[in-house]
Amino acid sequence: MKRIVIYAVTFNSYPELAAFLKSVDRAADFAAEEAEVEVCVADNTVEQPEKIVVENRHAVVRVFPYRENLGYMGAVQRMMGEQDPRSYDYVIISNVDLIFEEDALLQLVRLQVRQDTGGIAPSLFSTCLGFDRNPSVLHRYPVWKLRMLAVMFRFPILDYLYRLTFYRRKGMRPAVKKPLEIYAGHGSVMILTRAYFEHCGLPEYPLFLFCEEVYLAEMCREHQLKVVYWPSVRILDEEHVSIAKMHRADFYRYNYEAVRFILRRFYAF
Repeated sequence: MKRIVIYAVTFNSYPELAAFLKSVDRAADFAAEEAEVEVCVADNTVEQPEKIVVENRHAVVRVFPYRENLGYMGAVQRMMGEQDPRSYDYVIISNVDLIFEEDALLQLVRLQVRQDTGGIAPSLFSTCLGFDRNPSVLHRYPVWKLRMLAVMFRFPILDYLYRLTFYRRKGMRPAVKKPLEIYAGHGSVMILTRAYFEHCGLPEYPLFLFCEEVYLAEMCREHQLKVVYWPSVRILDEEHVSIAKMHRADFYRYNYEAVRFILRRFYAF
């Protein structure tokens, strides 16, 4: 029997959380003979927080009502301090604007994962864009590209022009139908193996938001672990509910700070 824990973070997104938990419970029921599933939910909502009512029957759910905005990995890391992830076979870090396919967790525990695999990127189909967000990043970013991203986030008009042109072309790439070793998956949902924690320890990401998937990919790279895209593990992306509520100035500032951190920490820039 495999053990799975999901660390999910909500911020003013209670309807999405309810749908997320319902889909996880359905997937846990589908995998009940092969997996035990636990869910830890951090509530970062500051103003007018609501009581989270848990109706799950097949997945054990624990709610952490922090009532302060700790950011994505900030909330996850605090939960990990209270609910240690190192005894689980798979650790899923997730936004709540996602829907797990019925067989997602069953497919996950049935994967033939090599011992040198630290991260798993599932199929993450965007219902808005109409294509799979994974595999998100096939190869490690060169320094010039990260520096370019930093400039784009420092001067938002450049990012706006990019999204009107080249960003849309991402959906034109052929779908990947077989497992594939990649650099990093999309940050909306990140799956770590037991090997990640054995080699890398608990995450220590100090930023409020963004580039979490790059940080985890770089930690895997430092410890000679692989990140693999597995299209059989299917999740639907309902599109950045919490981020959509963020002030644009904060969006660009957090992105800029995150890219600068990655450059300093892993590229010595």
